[in-house]
Amino acid sequence: MKERLFKEYGFHFPPDFWMFYEFVKELRSKKLYKDFFETVGMSLAGPFDFLDGYFDGKTIQLPGFMHWRYYMDPPEFFTILCGDCDGLHWGYWSDNPEEGKFVVAFYYTHDAYEISDSGNTLFEAVRASMEASVRSNIEYMEDDADYKDDYIKRNEIIAAGREILMKYETRDRPEIGEEYEDKYTGSSRKPTALTMDGMGIVVDSTKYSNKIKIPDDISVANLPILEQIAQKAIDDGFAGNALEIGKELWSCGSELEDAACKVLEKAYDALGRKVLKNIVVTHHEYHDNGTVDITKFIGKEFSSFEKAFKTPEDVVILNLYRKKLDKLPENIGEFKNLQKIKLFFNNITELPKSFYQLTNLTEIILSNNPIDDISDEIFNFKSLKTIYLSDTKISKERINEIKTKMPWAKVEK
Repeated sequence: MKERLFKEYGFHFPPDFWMFYEFVKELRSKKLYKDFFETVGMSLAGPFDFLDGYFDGKTIQLPGFMHWRYYMDPPEFFTILCGDCDGLHWGYWSDNPEEGKFVVAFYYTHDAYEISDSGNTLFEAVRASMEASVRSNIEYMEDDADYKDDYIKRNEIIAAGREILMKYETRDRPEIGEEYEDKYTGSSRKPTALTMDGMGIVVDSTKYSNKIKIPDDISVANLPILEQIAQKAIDDGFAGNALEIGKELWSCGSELEDAACKVLEKAYDALGRKVLKNIVVTHHEYHDNGTVDITKFIGKEFSSFEKAFKTPEDVVILNLYRKKLDKLPENIGEFKNLQKIKLFFNNITELPKSFYQLTNLTEIILSNNPIDDISDEIFNFKSLKTIYLSDTKISKERINEIKTKMPWAKVEK
């Protein structure tokens, strides 16, 4: 399994990863696994799926390091645990995985983009989450007497898990709850320079110059200047500064995505961080994927026609949700391999003739558009499994006709 993960990720996972899986197995053997992880609001993800046999018998079209890689995950972040709200997830963070140095970080996908340092090892990260839960449960007990017994039970489950966990690591930390949180925070990682994502960068001091200043305005308007500074920094031997610029661009999201990846690729190359360079290139190529589970990947997903028309043969999914579209391009029929098109919440009133050339479609979502009819040519879509027509202007009679003439498809109204 170590060889399998090395092949999928391009680096060796740290010793605490394998030791943590022994902890998981012990929880399972003592029938504590489900209750423990549900109580602390965590679940195994990423590389643990390989260990648990999740991929057995499944075809994988993407490299393993893309499994549970969220849209904004930096190349240095490798998801290992998921939380129970707002896209919370923890990951190993490595500034250069080939060197074998890791800490654990976390952030909320659906909240402000701020990554926090959680500990030097997976055990420290989980212990921090456990003790935060203990503190919360004690506070809830005081505020909600009706559910006091429930909170007591939760802390008992955590105590049982803690007893087992401390056999593997953190046995020198007897504190619990708020006392633990006050005493142990973060990891020993020391950033060379800070960045907007909260994690900063770590590079050799000879690769970073404090004399190179980055404009405060990280925007499209300043992009040429930022790219120029990054390139000059690399040329002058200060690739760390280029990395800093790339990370700041990454933090700005999709608007500066292309530029961020371009700068990061050059910076990683100059720093000799081959694994991270490969990740940023691959992540960029599949950035629009609608799932973090690579076993559910059916092909490339695009969220703009501009990108999609560059390689129309690669387009399998078009996700055009809330794009303020009044119409679809006349040449949309070029997407011969398109299987799913998601058009909900736009202003589309009709479909162009070439749309009906897309006979490989398995799913069409037209919900929440003012379209009032669909051509009879839709009856030629023999591969169609589902078509969503809710909140459109298509009449009830017409929808019933579509249902009758397309018994192989599910018509959602």
